[in-house]
Amino acid sequence: YAIEAFARIGIRAWRNPYSITAVFPRPPDRVQERWQIAVQGQIGHIITMQHVSRSMIDALVADIQAAMDEESKL
Repeated sequence: YAIEAFARIGIRAWRNPYSITAVFPRPPDRVQERWQIAVQGQIGHIITMQHVSRSMIDALVADIQAAMDEESKL
């Protein structure tokens, strides 16, 4: 679900088969800090364990979209 949610806003995310880790381009700093996204270089990732709901993923993706929209206006 997370991979599809990122794709809906034009972000190419990926995971290995059977993996619970979704990898995506490093999000804007404010999103990274709010959601405590683990990053290395230009890559971020989330681990979609049982407590991670679709609504949480939707909220993360919406925050990333809003931050990207703000950055594009600068």
